[in-house]
Amino acid sequence: MYSGDFAGSLNRQDALAPIQRLHDHVRGQETLDGMLYIDTKTWLPDDLLIKADKITMANSIELRVPLLDHKILEFAAALPSEFKVHGFRTKYILKQALRRRVPKAILARRKAGFPVPYGRWIRSELRSWSRDILLSSESLNRGYFDRGRLEKLLSATDVGGQTTKEVFSLVALELWHRAFA
Repeated sequence: MYSGDFAGSLNRQDALAPIQRLHDHVRGQETLDGMLYIDTKTWLPDDLLIKADKITMANSIELRVPLLDHKILEFAAALPSEFKVHGFRTKYILKQALRRRVPKAILARRKAGFPVPYGRWIRSELRSWSRDILLSSESLNRGYFDRGRLEKLLSATDVGGQTTKEVFSLVALELWHRAFA
């Protein structure tokens, strides 16, 4: 994706250093514990909690996340893996503790997440808009990306839709540049 000049200016070691430090911190631990630790340090604060905060604030709701209290997190982290995941059942010990107080339908339901239909948007009503942004001279003159590869990415999105998240992310990056850089 990167232009030759931009790719040449990147230092792979520097880019990977933050995640490498997290991996080094969990070296020797069980895989599940390492994954949970890295999620707690990256995905939760940088993605999930931000989304939850923005959604609740937009609706004048104050969100509390009691299970993220540091004492509960420390307790949960110290539990054996089989208490966390049992077969394909996650949050096993929590669900066992609540099985007489919470309806089975709630304990057994699938995770819903925060689905955003950006894939459909990028392939339909935002198709030409996202292309105009990414292939604009303003965007291309930044020198980050190779035009031919960007066009291939956009074409792949039209055909299979497998790259819509990447296109959405690149549009967000470009809009960020226009607003703040």
